[in-house]
Amino acid sequence: MPSSRGRNVDRMLMNAIRSLSAGIASLKIATELLTTRVEDLHEDILKLTDLMTKSLSEFEEKSENLITKMGELSEKTPRELKITFDLFLEGLSRKISEVVEEYNKLLDEISLIRGKMAEGLTSVFSECNELRGEVASLRSANKDLSLLLTELLASFEKESAAIKSKLHDIELLLVDVSVRVGKLSESQGVKEHGSE
Repeated sequence: MPSSRGRNVDRMLMNAIRSLSAGIASLKIATELLTTRVEDLHEDILKLTDLMTKSLSEFEEKSENLITKMGELSEKTPRELKITFDLFLEGLSRKISEVVEEYNKLLDEISLIRGKMAEGLTSVFSECNELRGEVASLRSANKDLSLLLTELLASFEKESAAIKSKLHDIELLLVDVSVRVGKLSESQGVKEHGSE
């Protein structure tokens, strides 16, 4: 039967293995969560870019239609209003051009962010894959360590039992030697007493 100290060591080792296993499981979950969030962010940016491109296209088309219709209306307006109407139309056209230009700048910035995101994603996925590999390696090492510790504990208990058995044999041998020495002493004492 293992000693109290041996049981404490066993308990500590098993607790250490459990803690390591829990840590590995948490690390795996965190890695998968990070990968999912990064993929979601990338998808959101792609959707935003598509939506903005589509909105800009629709805005330009509607603006062109509006300017065309207003140009046609300008041709039909009386001479006195035509100059005012043309100035308004020119101002509107300029404003639309400014909005389109700002929108295009925004799209360029989003494209730049997408490029950086793509680089970052490649790096993150690479890191995540390495991390997954390390987690798998740690799990394997953890299993090996657990098996090794189990074998060591079994070997320790077996050796401990063998040592106890040998100590018991030595105790019996000492008792036997002690009895023989006692008998020999008694026998020697009797001989000496008889010769007197």
